[in-house]
Amino acid sequence: MVEEFKMWRFVLTFAMIGEGLCGIFDLTEFDDPFRMFYNPNNVLTRQHHGRCTGTLNGDRMDGICLTRPECHFNKGYVATSGDCTLGICCVYTSSCGQNQISNKRITYFNRTGTTGSSCTYTVNVENQNICQMRIDFEEMNLALPQQPTVPIGITPEPAYSCTNEYFQVISPSINYIPIICGNNIGQHMYVPINTTIGVSQMTMRIGVDTTQGTNRNWRIKVTQIECPGPFKHQKPLRVNEDSKIRAPDGCLQYYYTPTGEVRSFGYDNSTGTATNSLYPGNMDYAICFKRNMDTCGLEFTSNKFILGTGTDCTMTDYVYVPGSPRSEQSASPGTATSDKYCGGEGDVTVGSTITSTTPGPLYIRFKTDNILGDESGLIPITPPIEQGFSWSYKEKTGNTCV
Repeated sequence: MVEEFKMWRFVLTFAMIGEGLCGIFDLTEFDDPFRMFYNPNNVLTRQHHGRCTGTLNGDRMDGICLTRPECHFNKGYVATSGDCTLGICCVYTSSCGQNQISNKRITYFNRTGTTGSSCTYTVNVENQNICQMRIDFEEMNLALPQQPTVPIGITPEPAYSCTNEYFQVISPSINYIPIICGNNIGQHMYVPINTTIGVSQMTMRIGVDTTQGTNRNWRIKVTQIECPGPFKHQKPLRVNEDSKIRAPDGCLQYYYTPTGEVRSFGYDNSTGTATNSLYPGNMDYAICFKRNMDTCGLEFTSNKFILGTGTDCTMTDYVYVPGSPRSEQSASPGTATSDKYCGGEGDVTVGSTITSTTPGPLYIRFKTDNILGDESGLIPITPPIEQGFSWSYKEKTGNTCV
């Protein structure tokens, strides 16, 4: 009896100090042996391994709430002014040329102040319940897309493409993520992950033109998102936390705030003129928005709209807005076809609004072809052309859609 009592006293003592031992042994890699000893509704215990924000090298960055020993053991950096109730905010970073493989819940991939040298980063899933990875381009400014060289007089002309410099996602489970370039600061994209078919990693490749002698800096944040599933290590509080940013299936971009700005890839809104903006051809993707309980639709206000030329939106690049009246495009009726918007600022004027009140998922579709301008090649190409679009959006609620 005495030996049995000592054994149970040791187990209980070990459970009580389990938080400190996590700095030495990463117990999150196993079924949690202390689940019976803590209350998941307690703010002190449930925030451990939750997301946080702190300051690292003067920048506000996202991290994970850990104990200080656990952060150092996992080669993270302690951020100051973190908002963790318990422990510290641990930030993981990776630079071009070193530590280019990560399996952390949130990782920053950086490069600053160097010329040349392309980079490849690999992100392995943190656990088998990961179903998406969100890529945030906090800093990302590459060369503009280029138009391929063709013999004089050949029409129609080929669209722009990211040949000299580019950002590319490589994953065996998808083929619809476009290759992008230009200024994409503040943009993001989602990459689906399906561990049930063996897809357990994502690779990002950034190509840089070494002949230009131009500094190319970037800071890319990758967040792994967990879905409910049959695998072990499932933490309900983390799944609930991740559900707030999890995108619907098939969405390359997902906006979950009631107001904001949506832009085409490569659109530079830093000057408000779009002079340093071009988008590549051969893109086709969905931009989705969160539908809350009382959401009845979306209202878009055009800040800039310069796509391909053409008299028919089926023959050029367009933005498709489901459930939007054709009359909201100010050009002639022949320009708009079934909720599709194309052309330039004479077609979708600055300040004009477009309202989508379709039931079901809230989204718009941006499709570009492999031709510069109109597919027929009969309409003269007059710059500016194919610079992109910038629309502000806000959700409509209640009876405001009636």
